[in-house]
Amino acid sequence: MGRHWNVPGWKKALVSLAGPIPGIVVGLGLGIASIMLHNPWMNKAALMLLVLNGLNLLPIFPMDGGHVLQDTIFCRNRWLEAVFRLLAIGGLLLLGVSGKAFLYLGIGLAVALPITFKLAKVKEEMAKLDLPQPAPDEDRIPMPTAQAIIKAVRATFGSKMALSNKALAQHSLNVFESLNAKPPGVLATLGLLAIQGGGLFIAVVMGLILAFTGHVELRDFAKAAARQPRHSVTCSAIQQWGAALVRPGHVIVTTFNKEDKAAAAFRELTNQIPADAGLTSTAKRSCSASGRR
Repeated sequence: MGRHWNVPGWKKALVSLAGPIPGIVVGLGLGIASIMLHNPWMNKAALMLLVLNGLNLLPIFPMDGGHVLQDTIFCRNRWLEAVFRLLAIGGLLLLGVSGKAFLYLGIGLAVALPITFKLAKVKEEMAKLDLPQPAPDEDRIPMPTAQAIIKAVRATFGSKMALSNKALAQHSLNVFESLNAKPPGVLATLGLLAIQGGGLFIAVVMGLILAFTGHVELRDFAKAAARQPRHSVTCSAIQQWGAALVRPGHVIVTTFNKEDKAAAAFRELTNQIPADAGLTSTAKRSCSASGRR
C-alpha cells in the first residue's frame, strides 16, 4: 500500500506540510514576478497556487492542515479529537455553500465520527498496557500487540456491529498507527504550527495582493486615492476665475513660495482652463491650513 504504520507524530506532520508549503513558496515567487513584470498569466498562476495550497493548510479535516493539528495536538486526548472533528464538520458544511465537494466531505466525516471516537478509546486503553513495541525502522506489528488490539477492537464494537475480517484488520492497523504516532514535544509542536500558520498567512496576504493588483479598476482606484489633496485650506479672501460651480472631480493644488509668482501663474492659466473648470487663488496671509504631511 506504500504506507508506513510505525511513524512518529512529528514525521507525519512534516509530511502533511511537505505538500502545500512548497506550493505556497512557488506561488509567492510567481506572484512577486508577476507584479514586477506586469504579467497577467503569472498573476493567475500564482493566485491559483496560493488559493489551492492555502485551502489545503486550513485547520480542518481532511485538509493537510487538519492532519497537522491532529498529529501535534488533538491526538493526545480522544475528547479533544472529537471536538476538533466536530468543528471540522461544521466548517466543511459551511464551506458546502460554495461547493458540494465540501458538503460531501463534511457528511463523510460526520458518518465516520462514531467509529473514529471508538478507535481513539481503544488506542488510549492500549497505551496504558505494556505491549511489545516494534523497532524504530520496523513496519510489522508484534504478534502479542496485534492480538491485544484485535481483542480490544472486537470488545469495543461488540456483537451488534459485526465486523468483517477486512474491517477488523483495518481498524487494528489504525489503532497501531495512532499508538506509534506519538505527538512531538512542545518546541517541535510550536515549530510545526508556526510553519503552518506562516504558510497560511503568506497565502492569504499574497493572494489578496494579487487579486487586488490583477484588477485594473481596483489598482487605478488605489492610485487615485493616494493622489488626493493632502491639505485643507480655509481662506477669508480668494480670487476665482472660470465656472462658478464646479462639479467635484480632480483637484490640482500648487503652492508658490512668493505671492507674485502665484499671481503670475493665475493670470497665465485664466486663458487655458476648460469652460467647465474653475481656478482659485488664495494668499497665505488670509488663510488657515490644516492637513497631513
